[in-house]
Amino acid sequence: MAKNGLSLVQLPKTVDGGVSLETLLLHSSGQFIKSSLFMPAAKADAHGIGSAITYARRYSICQSCALPQRTMMAMPLSIA
Repeated sequence: MAKNGLSLVQLPKTVDGGVSLETLLLHSSGQFIKSSLFMPAAKADAHGIGSAITYARRYSICQSCALPQRTMMAMPLSIA
């Protein structure tokens, strides 16, 4: 992504019943795409919130970069 002038920023926050994730896909030209996603949490504990954040991040990256889920699952943790 970086060699094409792109970077990705994800900002999670807890809200009633789950997490809200704001994703920004930024280009070095100054243009950007911003999206928000709510993901319900199965439980209001660390594991439930952590799982909701993980799934929200994965789905949001796939949506922002037009990647199918099966491609995202095969990618390494670092998208640099």
